[in-house]
Amino acid sequence: MHAFSMEIHWETILKTKFRLFFGSILASCAVQAFAAPSVVGNIDGYFMQGTQLTMSGWACTQTSPQPIDVHVYAGGPYGSGGTLVAYGTANFSSEPAVASSCQSYGTTYRFRIVLSPQVMQTWGSKPLYVHGINNLGGANSLLGGSGYFRVPHRVATLLGARGDGYTDDTNALQAAISQGGLTYIPNTGSAYMISGPLKLGSNTEVMLDGKLMLKPGLQTAYDGEWYNPITRRNEPRATQWGMLQVVNNASNVTISGRGVLDGNRAAYSRIANNGLGRGGNPNFREQTICCVGGVVTGGPHLGSYDANIKNVVIRDITIQNIPTWPIIDAAPF
Repeated sequence: MHAFSMEIHWETILKTKFRLFFGSILASCAVQAFAAPSVVGNIDGYFMQGTQLTMSGWACTQTSPQPIDVHVYAGGPYGSGGTLVAYGTANFSSEPAVASSCQSYGTTYRFRIVLSPQVMQTWGSKPLYVHGINNLGGANSLLGGSGYFRVPHRVATLLGARGDGYTDDTNALQAAISQGGLTYIPNTGSAYMISGPLKLGSNTEVMLDGKLMLKPGLQTAYDGEWYNPITRRNEPRATQWGMLQVVNNASNVTISGRGVLDGNRAAYSRIANNGLGRGGNPNFREQTICCVGGVVTGGPHLGSYDANIKNVVIRDITIQNIPTWPIIDAAPF
């Protein structure tokens, strides 16, 4: 009987095709290469859990019904200068639309991650980047919205603002904003009532997720007189102000968020001509307060545009029902 010897050699052809040799070629087979499923997800924003600032969103590894971990970095993504500041697991209940994006039947893809006071103190104004950790061996991907949301320095409701629809929150909000940096005004389900301008100086950001509403019962403010060339007489000079007002000489001011500036127009309108209407139209209404805008840059008068204001950004907020103008711009954006 002859001794039998066999050599087995693997030869890689185009990285996916292999041939098995038993002295001579006996068979060949093609091996299909599959990419690992990707991580997908999105940062929805902030909300308050009692006194805790919480970031929410959803994340998953596509095709996997199992929850995945999420890591939060401040100042940059992982590997690009970012620092890990918080982490958690996307294991809260999620809706069918999220499962559809995950290409799976899972029901727990949402996350809620608390940002501690220490994180706010250390990383205020820094952008946040959230990585979903792939549980099927693929790459850990950044979630949508990474780099857009920044760490607040403070939360207005933790400094006395109520947002209950009737308390005058002007002073509490102004005290928070005047500290500079980024002030977060959360959604309370009601409104923060204000009776005067919230003034924004240099290097200030307001992230508004709640509703600011003009308190009813205010009167037009005047400061001196001006000569009206049309009527050819001196007339009271109305003060121009905004619910959010960028002060003269300010620079680097941002107003952002998913919130609303509501001028409460219904509280400041009446049927014209003492209830008789104008031009035979009893539905014609006139405003009972002058020169109040949504966002105003500069002032305090319509003619004082030498405001020296630079780099103002307004994004995403809704401005509605303003008695005068939604935005009064005394400076180039």
